[in-house]
Amino acid sequence: MLAYFTWKCQKPVSKLYLLKLVYLADRFHLRKYGRSVCGDAYYAMNYGPIATNTKKLIERGIKNDSYAATFIKSEKINNYENVFAVSAPDMTVFSETDREAMDAALSLLKKHGTKIVDFTHRFPEWKRFEKELTDNAKRRKMRTIDFFEAAGRAEYCDADQELVELNKEFFIEQEAICNAFSHAT
Repeated sequence: MLAYFTWKCQKPVSKLYLLKLVYLADRFHLRKYGRSVCGDAYYAMNYGPIATNTKKLIERGIKNDSYAATFIKSEKINNYENVFAVSAPDMTVFSETDREAMDAALSLLKKHGTKIVDFTHRFPEWKRFEKELTDNAKRRKMRTIDFFEAAGRAEYCDADQELVELNKEFFIEQEAICNAFSHAT
């Protein structure tokens, strides 16, 4: 996803904005298709929802991950971690719906620009922790199931409520199967 976003932006993208794009793409895809694009774990932090494994990859390991390093590179620019594309992303790893969700997230970045961080504060799955988040040291694990809650006027996913409810049920069933399988092994 990072390779896709940086390739499409055609310039270095800050870690913060990339984390917002990952979240917005996953939220869109969950609501419309019942699964996330990257399967990351999300935490509520002061600056909004954060895809935790993606954050770790950017901060600690792009150069240590040979697959990621094929497509992206990170470096500090003006004290901020930025990621940029070094080659075109491997489009074979994305479904058509993955690309739809990532493009929806990119359109939000284009629309909101630097205010995209504030935009991610409008969603119920983050808002439930808002009062607890007093500084960057605090974080709260977000429940993926909460991504199916409606966001009112902030909603950008074009799925109707009936489809969202069906996808929520599908997600719950898939999560139960995965949990049962992991306990059986």
